[in-house]
Amino acid sequence: MSGVILAWLAAIVSNLDTLASSKKMVLFKWKAPKKVVGYALIIISTVALVWQWLTDYQLKRQLQETMEVVSLQDESLFEEASGGVAMENVAYIVDDERPILFKLEFNKDKSYRFKREIPLVLGPFKKQEEQNVNTAGSAQIASSAAICGSEIADKDCVDDFEAIAVRPSNNESIYMVTSHSNTQNGRPDKSRERLIEVSVKPGTEGQITKFQENLRSSIVKELHRVAASQQDQNLERLLQTMQTSEARRQRIRGVQVEGLAIDESDYAYLGLREPLVQHGGVLYAIVLRAKLGELFTDSPAFQTFLLNLDYNHNRYGIVSLDYDPRSKQMLVLGNHPEGKWFEPILCLWNSNAGNPEEIQTPSRCTEVKFNREDRISKPELVLLPPKEVFNGIFMFLDSDGKAPGGQIGPYQRSYFGLSD
Repeated sequence: MSGVILAWLAAIVSNLDTLASSKKMVLFKWKAPKKVVGYALIIISTVALVWQWLTDYQLKRQLQETMEVVSLQDESLFEEASGGVAMENVAYIVDDERPILFKLEFNKDKSYRFKREIPLVLGPFKKQEEQNVNTAGSAQIASSAAICGSEIADKDCVDDFEAIAVRPSNNESIYMVTSHSNTQNGRPDKSRERLIEVSVKPGTEGQITKFQENLRSSIVKELHRVAASQQDQNLERLLQTMQTSEARRQRIRGVQVEGLAIDESDYAYLGLREPLVQHGGVLYAIVLRAKLGELFTDSPAFQTFLLNLDYNHNRYGIVSLDYDPRSKQMLVLGNHPEGKWFEPILCLWNSNAGNPEEIQTPSRCTEVKFNREDRISKPELVLLPPKEVFNGIFMFLDSDGKAPGGQIGPYQRSYFGLSD
């Protein structure tokens, strides 16, 4: 556009003398007054300038409309975003209603934009299983038919994804966990009891390389132990009931895993939205910790942390759990344990500051402010881009399909007490 303006100015300046001239010039064997030619050149360059401006304006408007459509598509696509992780300049997100991995890319507009869907492929895992080359003692022993009937995972195979994590020392694989809860009707469903390792390496992106379907029994066993040690009879009754037909009548969801994080010592942390555990008349959120490799065995050895997520006299469950390698702290996103509404909070927790079984109190909890007046949409995942990509924090909203979703932020790290 600037080139056209310069050409227009040059046409005017160069023809100032000819505009007042009475002389003629030969143009294609025709003697034309110089001032007529001068005016013609100015008119032509002016028309070209206006045409270029209109073209640029229309193009910018189309680009803006395209961006708005993309933004709306992102919101529609991620109405139920439940877990995510940022790696280099991309992010991977899961939706608790679709057994698909969504890949996003960080754009120049300082936001994440949808790039493509990645199906979860069981082929290589099933082939390995059929060749009987599984690691001794691994929980990957179920038949292929019992795991999934097809090469691509569907909702009958894997359902209700809630969290993703990556090892700080290795970004070639990600780990995805489902809720491990009963359905809304209180019915146990094996598709909701999965922990998988998925390759994100070029050429094998989306391939399942490890598959755990027996983790729920170990989680429930550990929670039984916690209920006994804390003398929480309500928790004990819940754990007993969720395993019976009575759960359907009462529509008991039971265990709800919504957070997964992995620290630099290769410990994996499972954050529970519900149940909470009662101790001394106070309710505490639960985090289970075990070595990552052990989670894929038959009997992982869990350690339990009880988190004091008290904010404005409300007791929070964990809806997202993320390890921040820069601060070496856990970011705990909290909301109502039963999916209703609290003001969402983001807390900083040093998981190495205390011992398991002791009450852990985060060093700071900060309210997550965002422009949602209807109190339906809720942030349920945190994205921590690497510092070299962007120095901020993003979140995505889960509205259960009842309101716009999409991303919120970026927030400054300092707002939540994190160093830049």
